[in-house]
Amino acid sequence: MKLEWLSASEAELVAAAPGITGGTRMRGVRIRQPFGMRANQFAGMCYFAVSGILASYLAKESTPFSVPLVLLGVTILLCWFYVLARDYLRFNRNARAEGRTLNFRLLLTGSSNGFRMRFARIPWFASLITRKSHYTYFNPRFEGEGIEFGNMSYRRDRPGSWHYIVAYLPEPVPHLLFESMAAGGLGRRFLAGADSDQILSLEGDFDRSFRLHAPPEYGRDALYLITTDVMAALIDHAQQYNVELVDDYLVFFRAGDADFTEVETWTTVDAILKNVVPRLKANVRRYRDERILVGDAASWETSYAQVDEVGATGRRLRTRDLRGSTNAVLDRFWGPLRRSLIAYPVLTGFVSWGFFLSLLVDR
Repeated sequence: MKLEWLSASEAELVAAAPGITGGTRMRGVRIRQPFGMRANQFAGMCYFAVSGILASYLAKESTPFSVPLVLLGVTILLCWFYVLARDYLRFNRNARAEGRTLNFRLLLTGSSNGFRMRFARIPWFASLITRKSHYTYFNPRFEGEGIEFGNMSYRRDRPGSWHYIVAYLPEPVPHLLFESMAAGGLGRRFLAGADSDQILSLEGDFDRSFRLHAPPEYGRDALYLITTDVMAALIDHAQQYNVELVDDYLVFFRAGDADFTEVETWTTVDAILKNVVPRLKANVRRYRDERILVGDAASWETSYAQVDEVGATGRRLRTRDLRGSTNAVLDRFWGPLRRSLIAYPVLTGFVSWGFFLSLLVDR
């Protein structure tokens, strides 16, 4: 892989990028606001509300300490707002510069290796980690010929973030899942049960690296697709990933984001695309589900060449729907709750300070 742009200077990136982008606005990388800054903003909004309530109370009571206390509260409030505005403007300025440099770095690295960095909201591939949801964020996302990889996160349907690699297969296959032991396994997060009849043992070193899940009665099909050379390639190059074959997609995924400014991330993706994907594709091209062929009126050879689907019992594993789990339900309510936590002190502050000003005008 050509990875020289990962270590290039900012001047080199700025000089080279316009020729790739054509002056278009790129949307590939987001710079997240630090937690401390967000906490300080929320504290400022709360103080805005509390100081307004206190000022209204003091103006109504008209004690000898009312004016000094109100002036002190206003002074603190103005100083706090000044700090918040300064930090916000500085962060936005730095984030824009950092985001542009990072965008250029990833864009040029991807382009040098035949990948386009594209923005998207909806995942186009089927997998345990995807839903047809509008609350999907890719940060970043790269496309190639029959290939897609990057990081994605969900805000509602599914909590957490995932690093993924997708290759499109030439034919549909039964739903198979290789649960990575090195990545900590998926456990009961996705799967219907660890002791179910969907588990298929392949023995030896492979069972120590992956736990294979296949639909009942599709064990022989799984062995046809997962030959010894595929097992060796998975152990050597994809041991940190859960691997899923579903419909005509081959998906590698693991929890958490990958850092695409690191050489190791790109070399890992390259190793999977060059050593694992071609071996699996070669087996998939020869695969047909014999259950579909049984009872066909045409000759076996003709039907074998034409049928490109999988029997209903092999299309999906029994899995859990995370939208019904406790974590997913809490995550679904966290967004509105977080917005209400911000909106409440802001509205309270405006109302209370408005009441304070009305009391001054009435006097």
